[in-house]
Amino acid sequence: MGYCSVNDFQNVLASTFTTASPNPLTLTTPGKLIDLGTQLNINTNDGPLGPTVATFDIDSVNYYILQAESHIDAALKQQYEVPLCPKVSFRSGLLMDMDEYTVSPLLSRSVNMLPGDQVVFIQNGNEEIAEVASISGSVVTFVNDLAGLYTTNDKVLVIKFPDPIPYVCARLACAMFYDKWARAQSEPMKTEYGDTLRKEAIAELNNIREGRTILEAERVGNTFVNPQLIKRYALKALDEQDGSRSDSNRGN
Repeated sequence: MGYCSVNDFQNVLASTFTTASPNPLTLTTPGKLIDLGTQLNINTNDGPLGPTVATFDIDSVNYYILQAESHIDAALKQQYEVPLCPKVSFRSGLLMDMDEYTVSPLLSRSVNMLPGDQVVFIQNGNEEIAEVASISGSVVTFVNDLAGLYTTNDKVLVIKFPDPIPYVCARLACAMFYDKWARAQSEPMKTEYGDTLRKEAIAELNNIREGRTILEAERVGNTFVNPQLIKRYALKALDEQDGSRSDSNRGN
């Protein structure tokens, strides 16, 4: 389980991906302009029509995500135990028992759930983890079919990495992809959208490092003798605007 999922990567990237890729139905016909940005063509060999012509393959996506994770860990290792661990965000449950015909179960609580989140089903001590593909109200569809048949008495836990880590990871990974795509052209190019994604990700990382954002994660360092203590860092942030961490407000 990475800091972000392939779905996170796809949702950030696909809406602005403007290169015409071949239509996977015909393999050679360029896609329609109206379809650009609505579907990310990732290489797969298990589709109903066999292998597809890909803009890039899934291994490349996982590589960019791994590089983004390394960047995040390097930036936060002096303040938090890295690699970060996913935490239980909240507990949900089933609105009705599942049977062999159930494709998309109904969850009693699906607020703040996003595609790519992990859901753990616990029944008699056995666990099954499924990745969310889509959400429509209480109906949750998973990437893969569930192996077990669960009831309303079983536990359902939603786990995710602390926010805004998935946000940061997805944008860093996409920025790396845009850099590779732009520099692969016949002429040197620079993608402004890739730069924008990187700036957004670095800004969130700076908020964490400067104490504006506190992660629900294990902390390290003398400032955090008690890992459960919630407070801001004593170090001043550059270009402090609100004065919330000035000497006077910190009691110094």
